Amino acid sequence: MGKRSRRSVSRPHSRSISPIHSISSAMEASRRLNSRKGRVKWIIPMSRMQVGSYECGYYVMLHMLNIVSAVILEMWDERFANPEPFSSEEIDEVRTRWASYFLEMTQSINDT
Repeated sequence: MGKRSRRSVSRPHSRSISPIHSISSAMEASRRLNSRKGRVKWIIPMSRMQVGSYECGYYVMLHMLNIVSAVILEMWDERFANPEPFSSEEIDEVRTRWASYFLEMTQSINDT
């Protein structure tokens, strides 16, 4: 059997961008667009830390939900100053909310 060329192998098109590249690109664009406003100010807010090894996705979803629903644009240090883990009730609430959302979306897709 002969060697197959790379062109004959069909592969799905994939594009992988590292987080560092994304951040660098965003900062460069921000610098160009807002050069009069000054530099990007990096903040490192404290965040609630998970107890186990499986809750990380729920923590990310809870933080995203809190940021979006409260329209948090500033005062990050004050809003995220609690290092305590989320309670079981808070984790269950985000599970229920996301499950309901996905079920609604699935139903609306199936209805069309």
